[in-house]
Amino acid sequence: MMRMPGLGRDSSVLVYAWFLWGLGTGLWAYTWPVFLSGLGADSVEVGAVIGIGSLIATLVYLPGGFVAQYGYHKWQTVVLHGLHTVSTGTFVMATSWWHVVPGVFVQNFVALLAPAVNSFLTRIADEERIGVARLYSVIGSAQFVAMTVSPPVGGWVAREFGDGAVFPLALIGCGLSVTMMAMLRSHTGPSLVDDTGALIDGATPPPPSTVSRLSAFSQGWDVYRSLLAMPVIRMLLATSLAINASIHLAVQFAPLFLQEEYGFDSAAIGWTGSAASAGSALLVLLIDRVRRRRGLLVAMYVACALTAAHYVLILASPLLAVQLMGYAGRGAMAALGTLITVALTDWCPRSQVAGGVALLSTAAGVAAIIFPLLGGWLYSIDPRAPFAMAVVVIGGAQFLVWRTFRSRREDAVPAVVAV
Repeated sequence: MMRMPGLGRDSSVLVYAWFLWGLGTGLWAYTWPVFLSGLGADSVEVGAVIGIGSLIATLVYLPGGFVAQYGYHKWQTVVLHGLHTVSTGTFVMATSWWHVVPGVFVQNFVALLAPAVNSFLTRIADEERIGVARLYSVIGSAQFVAMTVSPPVGGWVAREFGDGAVFPLALIGCGLSVTMMAMLRSHTGPSLVDDTGALIDGATPPPPSTVSRLSAFSQGWDVYRSLLAMPVIRMLLATSLAINASIHLAVQFAPLFLQEEYGFDSAAIGWTGSAASAGSALLVLLIDRVRRRRGLLVAMYVACALTAAHYVLILASPLLAVQLMGYAGRGAMAALGTLITVALTDWCPRSQVAGGVALLSTAAGVAAIIFPLLGGWLYSIDPRAPFAMAVVVIGGAQFLVWRTFRSRREDAVPAVVAV
């Protein structure tokens, strides 16, 4: 298999796998609310379906930190994406909006394995010496490059053959992605880096002993207590909650707004999804460049500002060109997720990354439970209300970003290797 320039064997496999995943999920992700609406769901029910999925995911994130203690992170990665793929295929059989609920349940329940996946990616980045931030940026950009192509295709297929016709195609792309993930090496031996991410010189540490159920449970709680004792981690969780609150207030209802208020069809909405993916592929790399040159704080400010601009432009004009511009700026949302994860890996020991990801995911999940329902209620009152409220909330997130980095300066946390 051809390696990507500057990447190791497994990081190159991840790029190909995430590209294929983007091809599959991009066929339907941006038109999902429209698909639910076509099955008879109103705006509140659309928010409820999304909220139910988020509730399930949030309930399993913290137990996922315990599951990550058992190891087998490669196979947890394969199982997560494999079950997600099979669940996506069940949507083709739905004839009413509530028929998608079992598939949504499984898709979100496998978030139990998400902490192990992030720990696995961090270990690959460390051992192949490419940096956590760079790995997340590169595989994220690969996914969004693919999602630049697939939404217009999905929109055209939905318009010509029906909304459910996209899901068999999605199965192919996601299934190939899971096959690529199965080709990864397991990285089950002793880690080649210490808790700061620095390469270990000299004697190799002994292989870890088998972890019992009791010790894994105890270790998981110890990790959570240790992380929550750090003020900077608590502020990072609050920042993640605010940013995700803004996103979940508005993003799910953007396709409905474009369809109902501006008369966009599925193909036009597919093009906006393509613009969002193209923006993500570009902005993840550009904002990471800002991070390297100006620091995480400035990069977070830029990403938040571009996200706010997306909400404003949705309300500003019915012109497709204006919406494409706004959706390209929406790509900064992907960069926000990457930046928060990079901050976590910079600020906590490597052995606690899985627990930290579980806490971050729980904070994001709380927002994903509450705010789609709130957004649906606001949309039923005035379709413009969720987007106006999202601008206010992302403004509050900007303050929390500043306060988080101030807390970082005040917190006596040992510095780690920059990535």
